Amino acid sequence: MASHVFSIPGVTLLCLVEALLVDRALPQGLSWNASFSKTFFVLLGFHYLVLFVYWSYIYNFFICPLRRFPSPRVGTGHFGISIHLTDDLQRFLFSVIYGRLSAKVPPGQHFLECSVDTPNDGILLLRGVFSRNRLLITKPNALADLLVNNAYDFKKPRTIRDFLRHVLGNGLIIVEGDVHKFQRKHLLPAFSFRHV
Repeated sequence: MASHVFSIPGVTLLCLVEALLVDRALPQGLSWNASFSKTFFVLLGFHYLVLFVYWSYIYNFFICPLRRFPSPRVGTGHFGISIHLTDDLQRFLFSVIYGRLSAKVPPGQHFLECSVDTPNDGILLLRGVFSRNRLLITKPNALADLLVNNAYDFKKPRTIRDFLRHVLGNGLIIVEGDVHKFQRKHLLPAFSFRHV
């Protein structure tokens, strides 16, 4: 329920209700002589600012269940939040951009450096903007646990599945659960040693 309230449509609806209440409840003699639209947009701006602070900082560092995983430190500001562009961050961003443009740095080199430089047990948290956090698997044991031992516990994101379904169809790569087990069981003999 809280995720619906702390979303853009939820906040917009909340602002609409608040603007209606302010417009109806406040007597006209008070100093706030504003039209409904002005009240709505002032409340909307304030609530979007609160929403930005919530999703950028409060949720990421105090509520998110992934917050306990180690993450690469690039530069820290107040309360350990990476907000200042330090020399390390500038060098990192320059190397990422320059590496992509010059193609001298192999793909994934920056992730490899992060996984080596940051002490971890096989999982790193890569913090993104607006709580778009990603987990980077860094050790073979964690990768085997994810892809082999508990493969059916982890599903592909719905947006990726829907996008790839248009390109690849409902094949072994896209489907999940019992359908995947059925297709894998019937395709496995084709990849046996004598057929390959």
